[in-house]
Amino acid sequence: MKRLLVVAAALAALTFAQTAGAATTCPAWPIVVNVYQSIANDAELGALGNVWARSGYTRLLRVVRSGNWYCAYANSSGTFKTLEGPSPAGTGWVSDGVTGTVVSHWSTNTFYGRFRPLLPTSGYIGVFDGSVDWKSLFFSDTTAVGPVYWAWGYNGGTNGLYVKRHDSVTGTSGDITGGSGS
Repeated sequence: MKRLLVVAAALAALTFAQTAGAATTCPAWPIVVNVYQSIANDAELGALGNVWARSGYTRLLRVVRSGNWYCAYANSSGTFKTLEGPSPAGTGWVSDGVTGTVVSHWSTNTFYGRFRPLLPTSGYIGVFDGSVDWKSLFFSDTTAVGPVYWAWGYNGGTNGLYVKRHDSVTGTSGDITGGSGS
């Protein structure tokens, strides 16, 4: 029970972080991209490197700029549906078809780039497959883009909660297991 409460608290903190915004990890530069997009069929990777679910979500993406230097951050929320196989944390098995909600939040380091947007830089920009890299939509070239912060939280209802984060202190916690036929 204590473990479930810790995971629930982590998921609540992640949800709160979304509303607070990830801008604190990026400099207070002018926003040059402020879009939201629908992401479909994104592969959710587990601790064992397995695709344990497919997700669909809405992502708010912002990019700030100073000269040719940029920083990006995003918040998203949506749903997932599991694929039969090892659970996300690798502690058990999950059946095909378990559904739940997902929230995420990430920000990049400051990076150098050539800003060449292929789409509008504000408003809704459409539906994209999970494999489409956001950088290709707004830059013709970037150097050394990497995550500074990232966290994903999955709520599988009675099948469990799973949180994965960038740091080794809180890292990954919980799991989503079971389902029909387990």
